[in-house]
Parts: sequence; C-alpha cells; structure tokens
Amino acid sequence: MIHGVGSRPSNSNRLLQRIARRELPPLVPPGSLAVVSVGDVADGILRALERGRAGRRYLLTESNLSIADLYRRVGGLLGVRVPQLETGRLAWSAVCAGAALVDRVRPLELATPQALRLLGRHFCFDARRAREELGWSPRPFDAVLPEVLRELAARGWL
Repeated sequence: MIHGVGSRPSNSNRLLQRIARRELPPLVPPGSLAVVSVGDVADGILRALERGRAGRRYLLTESNLSIADLYRRVGGLLGVRVPQLETGRLAWSAVCAGAALVDRVRPLELATPQALRLLGRHFCFDARRAREELGWSPRPFDAVLPEVLRELAARGWL
C-alpha cells in the first residue's frame, strides 16, 4: 500500500476514507500488506536509477502489516472504532464465495469477489536489498501516517 496525498484520492486513500467514515464491513480480512510512503517510493526509484545495478530488482517497502493492524493504527489516530472481528482463512473463503454469488445477481463495484480474495492474501515483501545497495531508508509508517491523515482531512477527503 503506497500511502500519500496526490491530486486526487488514490485507492489507498479511499481505504483511509472508509475507515474514517466507519464504512468498513464488520469482518477484518486475514491478509497483510506492505506499506510505504509515496515520497519514499520516489526516493527509492531515483536511487535505483543512480546507484542500482542492471538487472537487479529493488522492492520498496517500509514494513509489513496485517490488515487488522492497519485498521487499528488508522482508527486509533482518527479516534474511530474499527472492525474487530478478525476472520481466519476458511471463514474468509466463505465470505468470498458469498460475494461471488451476490455479484452474479447484482454486480458489486467496490468489494468485488476478486478484491475480497486479495484481501485474504499476504503481500509482504523485504526491502533489504534496496536498503543495503541503494542506501534507501524509508520513513516509518507510524511517522508518515499522521501527516497523510492531516493532509487528507485538510483537503476534505476524510
């Protein structure tokens, strides 16, 4: 999840909006994801262009969080309650199957069956190579998140 503020709300920012507006479903998906700020991604790309070795891949991520942990951190900063009912993989598979049935009758726009399946997966990555070979040092998620939330609120996006 690349977080930051751009000229319009991104999918990442839409998730933050949904947390702020208490629009999340009651179940917490079992997945996890890598997080990094957009500024750190830009810095990492520039470093890769300047110092990277040809043919090498550099993963740019600050840390990996469970979706439950992401909800808790954002909710804590915003002072809003977030869903607490964490689901296991089997229960989440049932949720996805149910969504697929509903989608056949009435197409789902935001929570498509495909999107829900992805929320049950673990997208965790290791940026060790970028840190060591490029000297890349992203800012901690917990330091950047309050800034992002303040900027989103100032723009009326939360």
